[in-house]
Amino acid sequence: MHIFMVKKRNGTFEEFKFSKIEKMLKDCAKGLDINLDLFAQNFMIEIKPNITTEEIQQKLIQTANKLFTKDEKTPYNSDYSKFANRLFLSSF
Repeated sequence: MHIFMVKKRNGTFEEFKFSKIEKMLKDCAKGLDINLDLFAQNFMIEIKPNITTEEIQQKLIQTANKLFTKDEKTPYNSDYSKFANRLFLSSF
């Protein structure tokens, strides 16, 4: 597994730890039919070295939206859209 550094809002760098965002994801998914393991797999593909916290937030929302609109063979799960909205609101 690669270790990636995250550029924080104050300009400093720290090691990326999925556990730091895991609680927020669980909170945002409460009451929704969200597969957090599938979400995490799709999200981790998007992580790159020196990613910023703002980019992480964007990637979280994009991943939820991608799972909502997966493909024409998969029925839409509107909970992923709600999840994306909650992720967006959690950034404020």
